[in-house]
Amino acid sequence: MTKIFRLFICTVISACLFCGGFSAFAAAELPFDVNAKAALLMDYSSGTILYEKNIDQKLPIASITKVMTLCLVFDEIEAGNLKLSDKITVSENAAGMGGSQAFIDANYAYPVSELVKSIIIASANDSAVAMAEQVAGSEDVFVTKMNEKAAELGMKDTTFKNCTGLPADGHLSTARDVAIMSRELLTHPDYFKWSSTWMDTILHKDNRATGLVNTNKLVRFYDGCDGVKTGYTSESKFCVSASATRGDTRMLAVVLGSETSAIRFAETTKLLNYGFSNFSTVKVVDNSKPLTQTPVLQDGLVKTIEVQPEKNFSLVVGKGQEKQVEYQIILPDAVKAPIVKGQQIGEIIITQNGVEKGRVALIATKDYRQAKYFDYVKKILTDW
Repeated sequence: MTKIFRLFICTVISACLFCGGFSAFAAAELPFDVNAKAALLMDYSSGTILYEKNIDQKLPIASITKVMTLCLVFDEIEAGNLKLSDKITVSENAAGMGGSQAFIDANYAYPVSELVKSIIIASANDSAVAMAEQVAGSEDVFVTKMNEKAAELGMKDTTFKNCTGLPADGHLSTARDVAIMSRELLTHPDYFKWSSTWMDTILHKDNRATGLVNTNKLVRFYDGCDGVKTGYTSESKFCVSASATRGDTRMLAVVLGSETSAIRFAETTKLLNYGFSNFSTVKVVDNSKPLTQTPVLQDGLVKTIEVQPEKNFSLVVGKGQEKQVEYQIILPDAVKAPIVKGQQIGEIIITQNGVEKGRVALIATKDYRQAKYFDYVKKILTDW
């Protein structure tokens, strides 16, 4: 026999979604065009695309490339292979990079935190190459890792030729792929240590200092903006990937190929405003804690088992439509031991206006072994 618990969401369950998959959402209803070669607006939590224009057109993205560079650096930090406090000595090659720079000194040891800071705030090419060489031994090997990471994330139309975004034949990406890697970068908590910083400095040997000014003007002039990255070359024109939050909703906007910097930021502002004015994120499933419903465990050492959602799940809906979202929790009355951690026990079915929007497996939180003869003897003696 199966229990079905139908719950109508009147208040939002606290959670946050990082689930894969992008879907278009009423893009044709947008009452304006975006003055750029390509553009995208996405609800960050659900990955739902709310507006799209040429999002799969391959284009140069200039320094937005450094989003992937930072992803790999933070991967290394979180894997324990690198610390923000580590000092690395800058090569002649890295110090000689052109374009936007932090003017770091060759053969001088900088803390990783200072180099990362200069990449995030000032889009420093020299610091990016220094970090690439530290992580992979050379920029060429690092670029191989960038392309491998892109494939892992599902970035089907991206090819990296360097870690900076400096012009190179075949160095191309798309608005969709930029959104994918930007979304990945935002999963790294250390990124936010500097992503909203407007001005800072980096210190060199002999106490020489270089001022750093954030290339993303939206972090100062747009309420809630806390990233992600700008880019410009004569080939790419003006590009930006920008993230902002209002309440429980985070929007991610990508604009590629605008003719001026002012147009780039104005169009991004227009996209973000549209998103926040017309949509909200309903956070439906939280996998950080077990459910209160606990099926009976037969032939086990305990009476019930603990289950939790396998992943988080959110939906983006039009403003005022939050109460249209509902979900069912489907669990059996009882299960038989043994049960292994991660084994699916039931599921949650999420719907909006009766239309299924997704399913989340309910899994065992740990192993539950079958009780043996001596377990029963021990229990009898303990009770006695």
